[in-house]
Amino acid sequence: MPSRSSPVIRTMTRHEVDVAVDWAAREGWNPGLADADCFYAADPDGFLIAYLDHEPVACISVVRYDSSFGFLGFYLVKPEVRGRGYGYQIWQPGMERLEGCTVGLDGVVAQQENYRRSGFVLAHRNTRFGGVPQCLEPSDPRLKPIRSEMVGAVAAYDRSFFPASRERFLHCWLRPEHRAGVAFVENEQIQGYGVIRACRAGFKIGPLFAETHEVADLLFRDLAREATGQPVFLDCPEPNRAAIDLATRYGLLPVFQTARCTEDLLLTCFCLARMGLRRSNWAERWVPYCQVLLSTCWAISGYSRRKVTTGIRHGASWLSRMKSLPSIPRAKEQSTGMNLSAIEAAATALS
Repeated sequence: MPSRSSPVIRTMTRHEVDVAVDWAAREGWNPGLADADCFYAADPDGFLIAYLDHEPVACISVVRYDSSFGFLGFYLVKPEVRGRGYGYQIWQPGMERLEGCTVGLDGVVAQQENYRRSGFVLAHRNTRFGGVPQCLEPSDPRLKPIRSEMVGAVAAYDRSFFPASRERFLHCWLRPEHRAGVAFVENEQIQGYGVIRACRAGFKIGPLFAETHEVADLLFRDLAREATGQPVFLDCPEPNRAAIDLATRYGLLPVFQTARCTEDLLLTCFCLARMGLRRSNWAERWVPYCQVLLSTCWAISGYSRRKVTTGIRHGASWLSRMKSLPSIPRAKEQSTGMNLSAIEAAATALS
């Protein structure tokens, strides 16, 4: 029989995901009213819960999007039993489930040192902006509500901003009964899209991806009208100045920060390269070589074999992936795209 210091850890049922969402709400994370179904659809086996004496005491999500990328979230211990090691006990099987993957997470800034000890590095900070937007509803025929027949095209567009395919998640996330999705379509090509949903408090926009500042502005204003005067929240990556300018332009103010952390250089460079600073620049070209070089340094310094082999394998696969992505016309290199992802869709479990 387990001791008090050894909780029973197992995969969550669908109902228990609702319990985890409630815990997140009590922490002030403000989840969406219908988020749990989409979190669960992404990877039903990716949610763990710890029980002690038949009471849940800790949880974690470790969602695998494919064989090479996973995201960690919902890392919570009930306040009354914190400091007893239950968090670390559920962390270990969670990370084992993501063995061989590059792993990303969004954590509170104060926990960065703990994540560093587990092999994570800071990629950038995300600032959540919130308030009642002061903007006019746009009128542009290129703004199209996302219907079921558009989901495949939207998922294909989304793929260039996310380290792995997340079609199962998006097929749920883009259902119109719980969220409003809008795409900007020009010459039959998607040039950006965004989603807004009702939350415990107000509404959250996420993701919001666009090729230009102008497209992002149109999408934001069109989505914001769904809030009908209620607060809207948008999570902006700190290095993406254009995203922050968009939020503040319409009266949103900083609410709190999280730290986007990754296990290796590959995902850090992906975040920066795909954040909309420029979509076809040196970063994508040199990421795999930097990854292999870093892995070699890890090997020399005695770093874990898992990180060395994973880093080299991911660097090689990155070369193949870059060859399969559509090329960006040279003219577009002069424009600044935008990746305004809420903790999101991209981070799924922490939005």
